[in-house]
Amino acid sequence: MDYICLALLVIMTLATNRWIATKAAITVLFITLFAFWYISDMFTGYGVTDAVYYHIFNTVEGTSIDDLYSKFEIGSLFIFAILIFLATSIILKVKNINLVKHRHINTLWSITLICIVFTPYFSNIYNSAKDTFFNKGDATAVENEYKSISGTLNRKYNYVFIYAESLEHTLRNLNGENHLPGLSHIASQYLDFTDIRQPVSRGMGWTMAGMVNTQCGIPLVMEQGNSGANFENFLGKAGCVASWLKQQGYQTEFIRGSQKEFAGGDKFLEQHGWQSQHDKSWFVDNHLATPDQISGWGIHDDVMLNHAWDEFTRMSQSHQPFLLSFLTVNTHAPSGTFLPVCDKHVAKNDQYPMLASVSCSDYLLSSFIQRITDSEWFDNTIIVLVSDHLMMANDASSLLSSNEKSRRNNFIIIKKGIKPEKNHTAGTLLDVWPTVLDLSGSSVKEIGFGTSLLGNKPGNFIKNYIQGHSKNYLAYASQLWDYPSINDGMKQTIRGIQIGSQEYTLPVYSAINNSEN
Repeated sequence: MDYICLALLVIMTLATNRWIATKAAITVLFITLFAFWYISDMFTGYGVTDAVYYHIFNTVEGTSIDDLYSKFEIGSLFIFAILIFLATSIILKVKNINLVKHRHINTLWSITLICIVFTPYFSNIYNSAKDTFFNKGDATAVENEYKSISGTLNRKYNYVFIYAESLEHTLRNLNGENHLPGLSHIASQYLDFTDIRQPVSRGMGWTMAGMVNTQCGIPLVMEQGNSGANFENFLGKAGCVASWLKQQGYQTEFIRGSQKEFAGGDKFLEQHGWQSQHDKSWFVDNHLATPDQISGWGIHDDVMLNHAWDEFTRMSQSHQPFLLSFLTVNTHAPSGTFLPVCDKHVAKNDQYPMLASVSCSDYLLSSFIQRITDSEWFDNTIIVLVSDHLMMANDASSLLSSNEKSRRNNFIIIKKGIKPEKNHTAGTLLDVWPTVLDLSGSSVKEIGFGTSLLGNKPGNFIKNYIQGHSKNYLAYASQLWDYPSINDGMKQTIRGIQIGSQEYTLPVYSAINNSEN
């Protein structure tokens, strides 16, 4: 329907030169919007989402250029088509040519324009923009549900927290085939959560959001389009788990193969309790990766995991409690990266290269986890594995979309002596750390809007989401950016403007209210 309506709009614009300039301008607008939707869908698989807006307004440093080539090609084709269309319109106007002599052509053009408003692509853009920029909930309605982290740990376990890029639970049974056999076997021996959902509402569904979801117990919501890259303080009012563990005397270290600046991740981690960050630049500067061990998204997972093991060993021997976390990259859409180390262990898949990358990641991660469980330090170590989000558009999307309603994120807790169990309680990534701390014997069972799933009762956030009432939670989360008051004073700086003690790069969008705070 989208293609038919746009084709008719183009044809009827060119059919008669009456009002052709106005018609051409409007038609170009709708073609441009379609191009925006089409390219966004190439990334997300869901058209335009708030993840798209987040990355548009944020820094693109660290993005894989290899993955952008196909998008650049499609964008160039759209630009070429628009230029040809405009050139044709100008020629017809200047030479006063009417290709079709019918007095109702412009009436039909207007009807087609109305039809386009109801096409899926335009509806998606309209609804996403409305929800992201204008659809505000009532933050006060849920402010009493937001829980700051307080209390202490009776026993200070060491934590290894794994963000497995896009490695969703659905891949364990995709059309009857298990592409995660190693992790499935590990999950069967420990605590496996089977109903970790990804709400289609804002604030979830991409890597930076998944990190904020898990660590702070909130959706990642920007205030009407402000970008995290523009803020000196990233979610300044949010209480997150690494900061709390640091207060408990923990060492904290985050390892990632990608560039730490991507999506504002460096600011978030630095300002929320992470004492050190090892990223792509760090590996290169320390000569831990050769050029052939670096792909578009960063350092290959086998190299990163070898370093993570070295750091786990070093930190375990320090006799100081620690939180070691890392993020994999080789299962990033659209096709992932199949590593040579997996050649003898995983079969390649020419039809669906992503699924071969998935199985390669499964082999590497399950081997890494096995090294820890076999080590002398496992007695006091808790390992957590989650997928940071469901897999975005990739070469196996047709298989995943056929299971759309049953798609879930992975969440596995590996702890010595734990009774093997499958927990079927409905939850989200917000509930991950409350559950882990609850299992650790902590009094902390709630963080942000997240709730421990060990009580086998869904938290308020997921219950309200199922009922279609998540807007108020998003509104509250957007207030945690620590917005300044113009009463604090404003001045121009070299990089942008400073309001109070916070500096912002331009452009900055601001919503103003009457609050004195």
